[in-house]
Amino acid sequence: MPMITLQESNSWLTHSWQRSQAAGLLRDSTPELIKVDRSELQSNQHHARELINACETAALPLFIQAMAHSASRLILADPQGMILGSWGQEHFSKRLVDIALEPGVFWQEQHKGTNAIGTALSEQSLVTILGDQHFLHQNKFLSCTAHPIFDSTGQLVGVIDVTTEQAIHQYDTQLLVRQIAQCIENQLMIESPSAFYQMKVAIDPKLLTSGWQGLVIADSNQKIIACNRTAQRLYPKRSILGSQLSELTGLEDMLNFKGPEFDASNTLYFELTQQRQQNSHVKARPAPIEKPSHSYSRDDNLQRSFEQALCVIDEDIPLLIYGESGVGKEHFVRNLHQQSERANQALVAINCGALSSNLIESELFGYVDGAFTGAKRNGSKGKIRQAQQGILFLDEIGDLPLSAQTRLLRVLQERELSPLGSEQSYPVDIRIVAATHTSLEKLCEQGLFREDLFFRLCGLQLELPALRDRSDLEAMVTDVFNKHSHISQVLEPELKRQLIEYHWPGNIRQLQSLLQTACVLTRHKASLTWQDLPKHQQDLITNQAQNKVSKNHLEDEMSLAIKRCYQQHRGNISQTAKALGIGRSTLYRKIKRFEIKLE
Repeated sequence: MPMITLQESNSWLTHSWQRSQAAGLLRDSTPELIKVDRSELQSNQHHARELINACETAALPLFIQAMAHSASRLILADPQGMILGSWGQEHFSKRLVDIALEPGVFWQEQHKGTNAIGTALSEQSLVTILGDQHFLHQNKFLSCTAHPIFDSTGQLVGVIDVTTEQAIHQYDTQLLVRQIAQCIENQLMIESPSAFYQMKVAIDPKLLTSGWQGLVIADSNQKIIACNRTAQRLYPKRSILGSQLSELTGLEDMLNFKGPEFDASNTLYFELTQQRQQNSHVKARPAPIEKPSHSYSRDDNLQRSFEQALCVIDEDIPLLIYGESGVGKEHFVRNLHQQSERANQALVAINCGALSSNLIESELFGYVDGAFTGAKRNGSKGKIRQAQQGILFLDEIGDLPLSAQTRLLRVLQERELSPLGSEQSYPVDIRIVAATHTSLEKLCEQGLFREDLFFRLCGLQLELPALRDRSDLEAMVTDVFNKHSHISQVLEPELKRQLIEYHWPGNIRQLQSLLQTACVLTRHKASLTWQDLPKHQQDLITNQAQNKVSKNHLEDEMSLAIKRCYQQHRGNISQTAKALGIGRSTLYRKIKRFEIKLE
C-alpha cells in the first residue's frame, strides 16, 4: 500500500500538522500524558452510557465480522477526545498501552498531535491517518480511520475510530468506519424515548435493510423528531424535522400500511415500523431491538465484558475467553447461555486439558460401533453433536492436540461432522465459546496451535479479570463467607482486611475453598478469625504480605531516586533518563506506574 506524504495529502492534513506544531509538540517527543483517574473515567462512561450501548449494540458486531482476524481495535471517544472504550484483539491492545491509546486518555491534537481521533474532532469529518502521517514518530506504526458521531440535532457526541497496524490498514476501512458511524447514529435515534414510528427510506427496496438506508423517526403524533444524514440527502428540498410523517409517506392510514411501497414523491421506497405497538394490525418489519441490560457482576469491567458477549452470542460470531485459572470462565459461559436465544438448548462443556490425546477426538466428534478397540457397542454421539442447536464450550482449548485441531477446523468450516469410523455426515448448528489461560498466539508461534483455527475461534476476545483486580473483591469475600458460614457467624474485620489484600493466585476457586474449609472448622464459633485458618493458609497469606512490603520498599526507593535525579537535571527528562541508564519511554512508564509527581 503506497504511503501518502505530507506534501501529497489534502490541506486538512497540512493544517493538522501546523496545529500540532503550534501546540509546542515535537515529532520525536513523548508528550505529557493527560489522563483521568479511574473514578472519573467511570463517571464519564456512565454519562455516555447511551453512546457506549449504541456502539456495542449496533457497531461492535459489524466491526467483529469485518476485522476479527486482523490486529485492530474499535475505539470510542467523547467530544473532548477522551477514550471511553476499546474493543478488539487483546494482544494488539497491549501494544497500544505503550502509547497510551487506552480508556481515560485524551487524544486531542494539542496533546497527541495529528491522529485520527483528534483530527476527526478538529475537522468534524471522516479522516484517515496512515503511518508516518501521524505527527508523533511514536505513533507511526499505526494507521487509523475515525468519524465524528452526531445526534439527531447535529450535536457532536463522540468519535468512532478503527486502528490497525500500519501495514494492514486498507482503504476500504473508510467505508467500514462510515457505516459504523451511521449505525451508531441510527441506534441513538431508535432509542430516543419519544420514538414511536420508524421509517426506512431508499431509492431501491433492496437497500432498506442495507445499513445505508435513510432513517426517519416520528413520535406517537406522527411528528418527525429525528432523521439521519442519508434521509436528509434523499429529501434535499424540504425540511424534514418538525413535519408530519404523512407528508413523506402520502399515507393517511398508517395502521393498514402493507409496504414497502413508493413515498409521496413516487421516487423513493419506504418501510414503516411502529416501535411501540399499540395495535396488532400494524404490518412492518420489526425495528432493531437492543438486548436488555443483564446484571452479571458488580465489577464494571466484568459486567461490560458480559454485555459484549451477550451482543455476539446469538450471532454467528465465536467467542474466545482469556483468564487465569479459577476466575470463573465456566460460570461466565453458563450465565451467558441462560440469557441467550439458545437457553432452551444444550450447553455442552468439555475441558480439553482433562482428557488424554487418545480420548479427546472420540469425546468431541463421536464414533460408531467398532471404530476402535474398546468402543461402546452402540457408539457415541460426541460432544459436538450433543450441543446441536446449542452452545459448545471448549475450556482450555490450548491443550487440544493438533490432530483434533485439524478435525475441529474442518467441522467449523464445513458445518458438518462425520463420527470416527463412519462415512455418514451430520449437520452442525452450534455456537462456539472457547477459553484458555495461555496465549494462543504464542502457541501458534511455537507450532502448537493452528493459526487458521485461532482465527476461526477469535471472533470476539474477552479477558476476565483476576480476583485481585476486581473492584468488587470486598463484596466477593463477604458473599462467599455468607454462603458457607452459619447464620449468626461473623467475619472478623482484621481477617477480612487480610483476605482483601491477598493476591489470590487461585482466584475465586481458591477463595471459595479457603472460606468453605474455615467455616466448616469453626461451625460452632460466633466469629471467624485469623487464628482459625489452617496453618498452610496462614503461611500463604503471610509470605505474600512480606513480599509485598519488600516490593513496596523497593518501589519507594526507585521513586525517590527518580525524583532526585529529575531535580538534579532541572526537570530535563532526556538527561534524567540518560543518567538513570533507561530510555525516555521507560522513564515515562515508571513515572506513571509509581504515580510520581514531578515539580
